[in-house]
Amino acid sequence: MRSLSAAMLAVQASGYPTGVIKPAIQSVFTHGATTYDYSFDPTVTTNRLLSIERWEEPFGRIEKQSASILLRDNDRAVPDLTGYHVDLKYGMNTSTGLSYASLPVPRLWVYSQDSVSSPRQHYKLLEMWDVWQIMRYFPIALGTSPHFQADDGDLVGGSLFSLMTIYEILDWVIDSFSTTAACGTTFVLDALGDQDDGIISVAVPLAADTGESIIFPNRQTSGYQSFASFISDIMQFTHSRLRALGNTGDGSFHFKVIYPQNTDLVNEQYYSDPASGHVFYENHDKNTVTVPNYTVVYGSEQQDLTFAYSGDAYDATEFPSPPAYNGNFMAIPAYFKDERLGSNGDCENRAAAILNNVLSQTRSGRVTVPHEARVELFDKVAIFDTRGT
Repeated sequence: MRSLSAAMLAVQASGYPTGVIKPAIQSVFTHGATTYDYSFDPTVTTNRLLSIERWEEPFGRIEKQSASILLRDNDRAVPDLTGYHVDLKYGMNTSTGLSYASLPVPRLWVYSQDSVSSPRQHYKLLEMWDVWQIMRYFPIALGTSPHFQADDGDLVGGSLFSLMTIYEILDWVIDSFSTTAACGTTFVLDALGDQDDGIISVAVPLAADTGESIIFPNRQTSGYQSFASFISDIMQFTHSRLRALGNTGDGSFHFKVIYPQNTDLVNEQYYSDPASGHVFYENHDKNTVTVPNYTVVYGSEQQDLTFAYSGDAYDATEFPSPPAYNGNFMAIPAYFKDERLGSNGDCENRAAAILNNVLSQTRSGRVTVPHEARVELFDKVAIFDTRGT
């Protein structure tokens, strides 16, 4: 969660009396040494920035932009900004002047610019990509052309990735993207700290050559695997998530491993009663049944097509005494095969990771709040709703 100054936090959580909240946004477009400052200052009337829509999702949005920015351009002075990047920073006007959150949102790049003329005004519409969308277009080019395999085709003990944990592989891949992308930004993976799920720092997913494509980049029938798809695939081995951070001020673009748990403290609270604190306008909760509600994973296929290892995971609310079932819906299994898993424990960890991902999606929702500058992806929020009571 981004930190706020005392003055900004007081305004943000004040209950939002009419006319108090005046959002401010730092929006400086940069390309090399060239910059254009189109920030929004609520104390002036000459702002070019008309609106921002920003979407942040795990591993980015597929086939969609990550942000849309609308700029007023009646004087036709806005130049071609395609290729520029911007580090949006959210803030507001406070008793001490303009104040901003400690960190910007993850960096965005302009990939298209529309020039739109209407009867009342002329404006520019910018469509933006985030780092995940750029990673989705960058193929992993490791080793020798044209195969670009991670191990140059020789997966033996001691070859690339064969002794690395998942975290070490992530660190290596993100560092490799940093040099490959060559976009004036250094990408680094932060230390695990207290976000270790017990798998990401221990599991070694590549111990031998099995010919599979997930941990063997570019071993596919067509095309080459991208950085984003590779990272997404390897994270499936864990209970963890990966958060892209804004520029921390050291000139680097950071990624941080997040291990969500039920015991995590709440990062932010929203209230239906404005007198209680940070108000929400509308909250929509949705609960669904768990499908599947137990998972079975098989590992290390043998020549007779059997598997040497297996493991499973159950939804505890549906299977209070596994494998006995007395849940509310029905028993719906899911079966997976992964030749790279070399023990029953590895299969059980993989089954639990798959089930946890399903469980995380059984409750979803949408909350609409006034200007919020603190919350980041995977933060934990709480809703206090007293309406109708």
